[in-house]
Amino acid sequence: MRHCFLRPDLRHEREGHARRTLVRGGANRPRTPDLIAAPNRGAPVSFREKWDGIFSRPGDEPGDEDAWLERWRGLLEADREAPILDLGCGAGYDARTLTRWGFRVVAADFSEKALERTSRLAPKAETKNVDLTRGLPFADSSFGAIVASLSLHYFPWQKTEEILEDARRCLTPDRHLLARLNSTSDAHYTAAQKEEIEPNFYLVDGHPKRLFDRQSVDALFARGWHPVGIAERTTNPYGGEKTLWEIVARKQHRLKARPAKRAEAR
Repeated sequence: MRHCFLRPDLRHEREGHARRTLVRGGANRPRTPDLIAAPNRGAPVSFREKWDGIFSRPGDEPGDEDAWLERWRGLLEADREAPILDLGCGAGYDARTLTRWGFRVVAADFSEKALERTSRLAPKAETKNVDLTRGLPFADSSFGAIVASLSLHYFPWQKTEEILEDARRCLTPDRHLLARLNSTSDAHYTAAQKEEIEPNFYLVDGHPKRLFDRQSVDALFARGWHPVGIAERTTNPYGGEKTLWEIVARKQHRLKARPAKRAEAR
């Protein structure tokens, strides 16, 4: 595995110690709980175990590819020098699309089973085990674009902001983040069926999932980003209709003042 995009302070670490090393600010840094008791199960199941289980199912690859990146192919073509980061790559469908187009791709996920599938589906992509809650182990301005499809809506609001700011750090100035987020309009995730942890953040089958309305999307990208496109779309990534937000935002050189607290953008 190549390490040319690692932050300098992480390059000397052995891969077996990567998860420990990626934590910024020491052991006391707040983390998203990884172990939550799931209903109707005999023992708690960690979030990582959940996704390892999903991606271990033979012949049952979640998140079949769709054509969403095709809309933004021209934008991505603006920078072919730097690699593209597929953040939360899952089974590797977006990584496969991007490598087919001739881009260099670093596919990152915290599930080893997801990375195994990505390696089979997109063998030209470099894979890296990355836990988003512990910081991105890449140098500043490493990537010409970042793709994050349905991978940024599992965290408390403050942690989501931290992850987005870290992604911004890794992105080349004036380049773009292409993201998709769960929508509050999605019929599969009605609020009445969940335990609410904080506004629009719920436990679904014992694990956290965030839903976004337009106000919360605007609030999330209000600092350090210039939105190029924000649209609520209906797609078919799991064999059934899903409503989601599709966001393309350009990295700004300077950070604006931090916007009002999340409670005002509910």
